[in-house]
Amino acid sequence: MISFENLYVLLYALMAIIALFFIKGSASKTSNVIFILFFSLLWLFLFGLRDYEVGSDTLTYVNSFKDFQQNRNYFNYQDFKDFGYYLFLLIVSRFTTSERIFVFIFDLLIIIPIVFSFIKFDVRKVFFLFFLFCSFFFFKSIGINIMRQGVSISFFLLGLVYFMESKRIYYIPFFFIAFSFHASIFLPIFIYILSKRIKSPKLPLLVYLVSILLSALNFDFNLLLSNIPLLSFLFEDRLLGYVNSSTSNYQTGFRLSFVLFNTLFAFVGYYFYRLNVNTHFKNYNTIFYTYLFLSANFFLMFNIPYSDRSGLLSWIFIPFLLYLFLINTVKLGTLKLYVFCLFIFIFFITLNTE
Repeated sequence: MISFENLYVLLYALMAIIALFFIKGSASKTSNVIFILFFSLLWLFLFGLRDYEVGSDTLTYVNSFKDFQQNRNYFNYQDFKDFGYYLFLLIVSRFTTSERIFVFIFDLLIIIPIVFSFIKFDVRKVFFLFFLFCSFFFFKSIGINIMRQGVSISFFLLGLVYFMESKRIYYIPFFFIAFSFHASIFLPIFIYILSKRIKSPKLPLLVYLVSILLSALNFDFNLLLSNIPLLSFLFEDRLLGYVNSSTSNYQTGFRLSFVLFNTLFAFVGYYFYRLNVNTHFKNYNTIFYTYLFLSANFFLMFNIPYSDRSGLLSWIFIPFLLYLFLINTVKLGTLKLYVFCLFIFIFFITLNTE
């Protein structure tokens, strides 16, 4: 029987082959949407029908579904900030007792908003942008491991696209659903709104650089968060859970590799900022500033286990930062981005990143 990892690589390889035909950019928007839907279904079946041993948190979710069916008083005050997940458990448990169906619907709830996020994003080469998103290691992670955060991120992305269009009737409920599944999404929502008021990259760049210095000096950012009432309520118990985690193989402390990884895209963002690309993508500057702020938050979280889950909040903005490679004024931009997609996928698959 073919393993999940082999199927994952094969599916991505098929996607990469199809993406070759989109390099010239002559395909219609309809063709782009059709292939997004096609591959989304394949990803859904791969993630939703996986063995429970695939993904370190999969059994935790399966057991929570079992526990909820046995004890409907599962919800308590401490769980209030993630009430969307418990409402999801309640709804699914009314229709089925099957753990397999539960996992499949869970992944469906992750995939559908992501699909609509890219379809709604009004660009001609939207399949290529979706291909870029699937190339990053975090795509697999939200589908098989950190699924609650995956639902939160997918609804956030959908809300973000509508926010760019100032359609409040849509983005407010999508942001609310995102928050209800994982309170950490409050941070990118708040920072994105704040970043819209910033007129130059000086402050975001300063915060970015200072955060690297503080992280290298092992600054205890968690202590600062615990003294801010709202942020303490939203994040402190989750951060304490990570701090008190018994994991022994997760490296804590300053992570130069992550700093270099995020800084690579910070340079790309600054390059396009200097080209005054807001004429092509009017929200680009805001995306860039938000990425810098969220990266700074990530660097300051290096002293706790699973800090990459904070990094995820910045990484989901990378496809938007790289979108400018797909415009006609960038010479061979699509080809460069295609090669980069292959490189980033191969690099992280060799690390076996979940």
